[in-house]
Amino acid sequence: MTVEGTFFVLRLEEIIVDGAGSFPVPPSAPGLRTGNIIIGSGTTINFLPAGVLSSLVQEVSRVVSLPKATDSDGTLPLCFTVTGEPDRQKLPVIEPSDAVSRLVPDTFEYLMELRVGTPPFSILAVVGTGSDHIWANCVPCTKCYRQTAPLFDPRKSSSYRTLPCTSDLCMAFSDKACGSGSPCEYHYAYQDGSNIDGARPRHRGPHFRLLRGVSARLLQYRLRLQLPEQRLLQQPRRRFGRARRRSSLSRTQASSKVIFGSAGVVARSMVTTPMTVEHTFFVLRLEEIIVDGADSVTVPSSAPGLTTGNIIIDSSTTLNYLPTGVLSILVEQVSRVVSLPKATDPKGVMPLCFTVTGESDRQKLPFITFKFAGEASLRLSPTSIFMDEFSFAGDVVCLAVANSGSGLPIFGNWAQQNLYVGYDFDIPAVTFASADCTKL
Repeated sequence: MTVEGTFFVLRLEEIIVDGAGSFPVPPSAPGLRTGNIIIGSGTTINFLPAGVLSSLVQEVSRVVSLPKATDSDGTLPLCFTVTGEPDRQKLPVIEPSDAVSRLVPDTFEYLMELRVGTPPFSILAVVGTGSDHIWANCVPCTKCYRQTAPLFDPRKSSSYRTLPCTSDLCMAFSDKACGSGSPCEYHYAYQDGSNIDGARPRHRGPHFRLLRGVSARLLQYRLRLQLPEQRLLQQPRRRFGRARRRSSLSRTQASSKVIFGSAGVVARSMVTTPMTVEHTFFVLRLEEIIVDGADSVTVPSSAPGLTTGNIIIDSSTTLNYLPTGVLSILVEQVSRVVSLPKATDPKGVMPLCFTVTGESDRQKLPFITFKFAGEASLRLSPTSIFMDEFSFAGDVVCLAVANSGSGLPIFGNWAQQNLYVGYDFDIPAVTFASADCTKL
């Protein structure tokens, strides 16, 4: 906020209509130098520039299926006729504590658009619940992977500040790697073998926003969501939910949403399991795995590196990673009930594959249930627990599991397809509900 004369001046960046689109607000306004709108408690309605008002009316009109009416005073540009509370439920609502971004599938990952810096710079990020890092490739970047989108240039962001290595904030990070007099640097490695090295900055002012509408699907950046320790994403009600559509191997390439705040509460038929947070991980307790037509597999109650559960849930890891003993028995039980010729995973990662020649062979693949603590049973269809023919030249399907070895067991995103996955940090718990995620 700034003060100009007797006015409190703000900068309105964007207006978003639930179920429709968003549109930017020009950064300047007549009579103001430091922002584009004033906040006044003595004015009833919002006064907007002509172009912004026109776009807002258009977007609201798109999503409200009610008869239009006319304001008797001739002041308000868009009115509707309502006959009761059901009609009022058709009006779009945006809560201040809520944020929504569209999820787009790409190469076994889910991408979300966000903006960083001042002025806002758009990036696409991989949505992952496996760590608390939010990072992007920046200028200069001599050893980055190739990408088609422009790199974020810190020199062009007025809110970007270098964080000294000796600062209290830098010293608080366990992954810092920097010397005396240098900026706060870090190194981070992921379980899949990828790693990042970079500088940890400090931003001043508004610099991180979630957006609706992702127009591109190229893998550009990685975004990791870990709300309790990641202040950039903190909400008054610490909840968020993801609606997971089939991954990029789906013919439809359908998108869905990630929702933060109170709107992320799962309010439909659901199962809920307790969740704990260890370091940067969301930890669950997996009790058993049940193969239709075979025996169940008991899962040990503990796992190396975890103290409150035995598996983490991660939206950016594709496969389910299971301990050696559990994986061995699961492969044995699935093999008992599938009467198809065995095959080999071309990549040598998944331990059990079958040759299929058509849909009739696919009908022989079993449903498999993952039972979590709290009687939270997820019965996964073959399309959510087997990697289908789009991955392997049309003739092989593999059980979408791998050996966690000395690493953490992981419940991955392939098994989370067509599920609404809600994270509630007030309970804390994770909730699952079956959903057609394209219609949310």
